[in-house]
Amino acid sequence: MSLRFKQLVRELGIEGKVLILRTIMGIIAGILCFIIDVYITPLTGTIIYSIYAWGIAFTIYALSIPLVYVLLKVKKGWILFGKGIFMYFLAWFIAWITIYDTYAYFFLVNITSTK
Repeated sequence: MSLRFKQLVRELGIEGKVLILRTIMGIIAGILCFIIDVYITPLTGTIIYSIYAWGIAFTIYALSIPLVYVLLKVKKGWILFGKGIFMYFLAWFIAWITIYDTYAYFFLVNITSTK
């Protein structure tokens, strides 16, 4: 890590660190959903599969709560449970869709092709 990034993180408050941590965890959840969707079982197509994807996202968010508590020593309820929830789910969804679309563009056969 560069010295400037470490200095920036050091100067951030607890709330900023929580936002960064939850955004990174959201990206990880998006990558995990992509891997499960493509290689294990589809997470798109029906409402049941969508519920599985949401379950994965909520589980990883629930895992972020003790992580924030232990790493950042947060005691306030709003910061511990609510801060960064929008960033987390936004990062999860954007990461999953972006990776999936990129994968589909480069590796899946174009079914609308006339060749």
